[in-house]
Parts: sequence; C-alpha cells; structure tokens
Amino acid sequence: MDRKILFSDLDGTLLNDQKKITEGNLEAIHSLIEAGHGFAFVTGRPTFSGIKIAKKYGLLEDGFFVVGYNGGEIYDAGSDSFIFRKSMSYEEGDFLLKLAYEKGFTGITYDSHQVLCKSAGEALDVYCRDLGAPYRAIDDPIEYLKEHDYEPLKVILCTLKGREHLEKCRDEIEPKVGDSLYTLVTSDILLE
Repeated sequence: MDRKILFSDLDGTLLNDQKKITEGNLEAIHSLIEAGHGFAFVTGRPTFSGIKIAKKYGLLEDGFFVVGYNGGEIYDAGSDSFIFRKSMSYEEGDFLLKLAYEKGFTGITYDSHQVLCKSAGEALDVYCRDLGAPYRAIDDPIEYLKEHDYEPLKVILCTLKGREHLEKCRDEIEPKVGDSLYTLVTSDILLE
C-alpha cells in the first residue's frame, strides 16, 4: 500500500469558529489513520497547543503528527518524540523582544508548555485566550530560556494598534535579520 499523509492547518481551516473539530472531520481523520495513512496538524501555534488539541480528540496515536511554530518543530505522536526542531538564536529572540518593547507592543515567545512575556496586557490576553494556553510574565524571557537550555522557536510581536503598525515594524525588521528569519503579519494583532 502507498502510505500517504494529509496535512491540515488548524485555525480557520480544521477548527471551526468555536475552535472545535466537527464530528464529521474527526471521523474522517480517524478513518484515514486506521487505514494506515498519516495526518498532521500544520499550524503557527506552538506545538504544545497542537498536541493539546490532538489529545482532546483522541488523535495521539501512530500516524499522527503536529507541525508547530510555522514549521519550526515536528512532533510524532507514534513515537512520542520531536523529530525536527529549528530554533532561532537567543540573540535574535532578544533583538525581537526588545524591539517589541520599544514599539509599545507585547513581545512573546514560548518554552515547552507556555507563553512567555515581559508583561501581560490586553493583546496578550486576547492571544492566549484564542490559543488556549497559559502565560507567564517574567522580566527577561530570553534569559529564562537560556537558564532552561531552550532556544526560542518563535517570537511574536502583538498589538491592538492595528495591522499598519505591524507591517511598518516588519519592514524595519526584515533588513536587520536578512534570510535568517522569516517574518509575517498573520492577523490584525500579530507579527510572527
């Protein structure tokens, strides 16, 4: 048998407006896996968020994968292990978070199970509510990551000021990071 794998985005695709997988889609995913094929969530969310959703729907089994952080990490449920990880440097993460603070934005990154930020605010509350993830406000998220030997996989600049402020910031970042980082405004409140 030719084994195939189906990849699906989560937000705005597989998850409906209530952030749920419909019963019909869930049955189709289970049938696909039972037939010996693979299925993967592919998301900008942190991998731990995709794993949490998969657990809720009974998908953590052989043949299921989570591609998180816009491709920065791949989790294989069958072996309960991470099979790929591409992080940014501590210096790149620190540069982006400091820029967020300078702009009056909320700068966030992640460890293995939570959102990390310097200070909480309305934009962070909105983001974490939609993500369904806890957050921890600490003085220096990058120093915290260094202490825990965990290189950042992603940094987000978050603001309620509007998309045009994020696009202007992205235009400022891109010449400084060159080809080492990929930047994208993914909503009216997020620059990833």
